[in-house]
Amino acid sequence: MLLWDQFYIPYTLTPFGTNDKVAIWSSSDTDIAEVDANGVVTEKKTGTVKITATLRTGLKKSFTLHIINMAETPLNEPSKLKAAKSSVTLKEGQYTQIAVTATPKPCDSFIYYSSSKESVAEVDSNGVIHALKEGTTTVTASTTSDKTVKYKVVVKSAKKANTLKVTKKTKSIKAKNLKTKAR
Repeated sequence: MLLWDQFYIPYTLTPFGTNDKVAIWSSSDTDIAEVDANGVVTEKKTGTVKITATLRTGLKKSFTLHIINMAETPLNEPSKLKAAKSSVTLKEGQYTQIAVTATPKPCDSFIYYSSSKESVAEVDSNGVIHALKEGTTTVTASTTSDKTVKYKVVVKSAKKANTLKVTKKTKSIKAKNLKTKAR
């Protein structure tokens, strides 16, 4: 965890439908991290602390939380971003995902995506592009260390039917040995 973060501790009880609940959340060192009655942890300083949940039945479960100060911890920042392709052509309504790699691996930086014309194509946080309307846009992948790679997206209009022709056909079927019963 990062210093000064605050987060909720998710938990599940088994078997499903158990009506028990966590009665007490506790921290082994409140100078390092505190936990409130709702399971929200607030880190106060770097260190290691044990967080414990105790059910009304007395059952306990603990986990260890390591809190670091990111300003004091060197990150393995990427020196380069590379996209598998430099461009893609899509039809309206289609989806594709940009394959972006950061080197060296592993790296501690997140990759963020943006589209220069979101009305033409939008991109989500995983690099999935959705072609919306005809046009051209540039999708940029970037890191917190300002490494970027650009990806050209051309969206073509999806062909739409302009005529509909129905041909009337009649087909006769001959039935053999068909017996009917009178009602």
